Amino acid sequence: MTIRFVILFTCLISFFLGSAQQPAVFHHPEALYVHAMDLFDKEKFAAAQREFEQVQLSIEDPYREIAVNAEYFAARCAMNLFHKDTRERLIQFVHDHPESQHVRTAYFELANYYYSRKQYKNALEWYDKVNPADLNVEETADFHYKRGYSQFRKQRFSAAKQSFSYLIKEENRYFAPANYYYAHLAYKDKNYEAALRGFRLLEKDENFSSVTPYYITQILFLQKKYNEVVSYGPSKLDSNKVKKEYEVARIIGESYYNLQQYEDAVPYLQQFKNSQAPKQRQDHYQLAYALYKAGSYEDAINSFSLVTNENDELSQVATYHMGDSYLKLENKKYARNAFKESSKYSFDRELQEDALFNYAKLAYELSVNPFHEAIKAFEQYLKDYPTSERRDDAYAFLLEVYLTTRDYQAALDALDRIEDKDVKAQTAYQLSSYNRGVELFLNRKYVLADIMFDKVSTYNIDPSLTALSKYWKAEILFQQKEFDSAILVYKGFQNDAGSYDTPYFNEAYYSMAYAYFMQKEYRNAQTTFNLYLNSKSGDDDKKLNDTYLRLGDCSFVAKEYDSAIASYEKAIALGRSGADYALFQKARSQGFKGDDLNKTKTLEEIVRRFDKSAYLVPAKYQLAQTFFKMDKDDQAFTMFENVLQNHSGSPYVKKSLLTMGLIHFRRAAYEDAISSFKKVVEDYPQDEDSKEAQARIQDVYVELGRMDEFNTWYEQHVPSGSVAEQDSVNYRAAENKYSAGDCEGAILAFKDYLQKFQPGIFGINASYYMGECLFQQGGREQALDKYLFVIGQPTNQFSEPALFSAATITFEDRRFDEALSHYQALERVATYDNNILEARIGQMRCHFELGDYDQALSFTDAVLADDATPAHILKEAHFVRAKILLSQNDVEEALMEFRIVDELSSGKMGAESKFNIARIAYTQSDYSAAEQEIFELIQSYPSQEFWKVRAFLLLADVYTGMEDFFQAKATLQSIIDNVQDESVRKEAIAKYQSIVEIENGQSEGIEEEMEIEVGEGALEEENDDNSIDEE
Repeated sequence: MTIRFVILFTCLISFFLGSAQQPAVFHHPEALYVHAMDLFDKEKFAAAQREFEQVQLSIEDPYREIAVNAEYFAARCAMNLFHKDTRERLIQFVHDHPESQHVRTAYFELANYYYSRKQYKNALEWYDKVNPADLNVEETADFHYKRGYSQFRKQRFSAAKQSFSYLIKEENRYFAPANYYYAHLAYKDKNYEAALRGFRLLEKDENFSSVTPYYITQILFLQKKYNEVVSYGPSKLDSNKVKKEYEVARIIGESYYNLQQYEDAVPYLQQFKNSQAPKQRQDHYQLAYALYKAGSYEDAINSFSLVTNENDELSQVATYHMGDSYLKLENKKYARNAFKESSKYSFDRELQEDALFNYAKLAYELSVNPFHEAIKAFEQYLKDYPTSERRDDAYAFLLEVYLTTRDYQAALDALDRIEDKDVKAQTAYQLSSYNRGVELFLNRKYVLADIMFDKVSTYNIDPSLTALSKYWKAEILFQQKEFDSAILVYKGFQNDAGSYDTPYFNEAYYSMAYAYFMQKEYRNAQTTFNLYLNSKSGDDDKKLNDTYLRLGDCSFVAKEYDSAIASYEKAIALGRSGADYALFQKARSQGFKGDDLNKTKTLEEIVRRFDKSAYLVPAKYQLAQTFFKMDKDDQAFTMFENVLQNHSGSPYVKKSLLTMGLIHFRRAAYEDAISSFKKVVEDYPQDEDSKEAQARIQDVYVELGRMDEFNTWYEQHVPSGSVAEQDSVNYRAAENKYSAGDCEGAILAFKDYLQKFQPGIFGINASYYMGECLFQQGGREQALDKYLFVIGQPTNQFSEPALFSAATITFEDRRFDEALSHYQALERVATYDNNILEARIGQMRCHFELGDYDQALSFTDAVLADDATPAHILKEAHFVRAKILLSQNDVEEALMEFRIVDELSSGKMGAESKFNIARIAYTQSDYSAAEQEIFELIQSYPSQEFWKVRAFLLLADVYTGMEDFFQAKATLQSIIDNVQDESVRKEAIAKYQSIVEIENGQSEGIEEEMEIEVGEGALEEENDDNSIDEE
């Protein structure tokens, strides 16, 4: 302000103060302008603006200097007050007064206006018009910094670097931030030394000390000065005042990593991993490898697994190290999968070869893969690396797989691909053929088993296996009821030198004896059973018991009753199944010896001890007959009455009626005798016993002299002689064809007989035999019609077998309601223990299929309680119980039953039971147990392809539950690669995709923005999304 202006200002003030007594009001523009400037200098911008605008209004000439100055400072006030019209005011001022001395500062102020609003493009437009020479020192610093920062934000980096360079040499208010941005730009230009100098200057600066460690460590790292990084960085991290500390930690960790100081690298790389920063696959790999080298294998595996989702060399190396880590942890199952995955990549051929060999070797050692992968892997290795140093080892392992695998068919398929088999391969072929044959036999696939046993002799390396194959071929013939041929082959087996030291040499005596027995060659059977007894070793009481029973039967047929009794008593003493039969046969033997007294005692023991036995009714009848023979009519009559009252459906009813009639006759109770005999004729007209009853009725009427009455009755109930004779002749002709095995002729003859004679005397017989022939020829429905006719008649000698056949047909046709009715009837009329057991088994199955689980459970109890139940039925009963209990949510009891089936079975039921055991463990989140059960299933049931695949699908779910996505995907990939069933492959692919989605959904972290507080406010390194750049 000039001296002249000050004097003028003072005079004006004095003049106005000396005027009239009124408030001080400035009427002159100059005075008003001076006061406005005073307010402006005091930063009272609102009041100043009002007065500047009054100055403008009070001066007519807008181009007078004082008016121009007032307009300029009014605009400056608007800017400081952040008025919306600031920009328009300054632009208008520049436009209207280009000659004004304030235009140059107006450029600067306009630029600052845009800068303050982060409109950097517009700010630069005006900064570019400013001449720094027109600015004072402080304004010059503002100019260079704000212009540089605007250039920086608009990515004009070279210009920005030039602008900042004016501020980095001497102390000024922007010394620190200018150095920061200058260093940052040098860093971006890879001028690391210049950048490093700049950042070093800021290490103690309050605003920048937290961010410089990141840049300094980064620059040192990029310069590969790893020792300097690990010397400088850790202390900075410990201060807890470092921005991007996770990045600093990463750089320190990588530096230790590059120095191969892996143990030191781990905590820093782990710190980075635990941050929310985005991670690259390389980050996970470095941590994984550092952990691996430091011996932290479990943690290493977790990190390696995050690297394996791409088809590249990093995945190959990561999966290989995963495999080695699992081996270090002695987890061969998981190691196998990892090496398998690594072997799929060919980026590093040497590593691929090693991975394939390790995978094949582990697949062999574990034998828990359902897809025969050990064989495939070694074959692939030998094909891909024929000149490898480990070729001989691979071939040796492959042969060992053939020799030890339980998937015998897979081994045979592989061995068939070897054209020139050496001795070891031939040994494997013979052993696999034998084991596969036994497996097929146990699954009742006799034709296929027979073919397989023929292959055993293709390479006669082990004579005992060749001999044993003959034993099994004989067993097949036995099961096919070709007993003559079976006996010849059994003998051939025993004559083979290779058979002597086998456990089946003595067993062949037992089977051979049975074959003789089944053909009613009782003397040969007896001799051979005794050979079995004399050579028997071990504690097989079941076979010993059966041998005593059959020896008793052989002696009984030969009428050697003392010998028969001795054998039966040995069976009774064992206390096993068949004791009731042995007692009954003992009683019969005593009877044939004439020892009726002891016979009655034996029969009474049956009645007393075996109230559920099939021999209960026969025993009662025989007891009654024996009393009758001993002239103990009262006791006899009481027992016959017992049969009639308690066993009305039994075929012994008519026989009891006959003898009761004789007792009446002997007592001269003729009317009662006639009544008993007539009931037999009238209730069982087509039965053989009917003829006997007719004769006895005639005897009574003769005794009474009432022949007219007899003749009348006879004509009404008995066919005439000529008709009966024709009936008998026609029936015998048809029966002869049936006996001769001419079923085709028998069917026609029986059909003709049944059409001619309605009802025929032998209608029941003819219908049953015709049904048998029709069944043999495949006419199941026609056969069923005949069986149903027999069943519909009063209980007869064919009721039991007809019910058995009808039940079998309807059950196999899945007509479970009908089958159930037949099985129930069979249980009521059966006289043979075996048929009673079959009836209960059938009812168990039908109730289960019909969903009547309580009844099904009841019959499983009955089947399991029967000592005669065959082993394969025992496991079926336990299996039915298990499935029912599981459906009723009785998991623990179901689990117990499934375990029993698993122990008893080597087939489908066992595999399904094992699967259910695993699935229960999975649903209970006991993943380790589920995994173990699945591996046991695969190992124990190698031929059960369906359940092995289902188990592998479940295994993928188990690994997913464990969040071991690598193993889950590897498991599913095995299914996708090896299973042909498209529906299974689709299920596996869907599960695989679900896991990928889970992995992709896991957050990789959030990048942290770095903010540096400097001077006037926050200067952000990253772009501010809220800025408004006017383009």
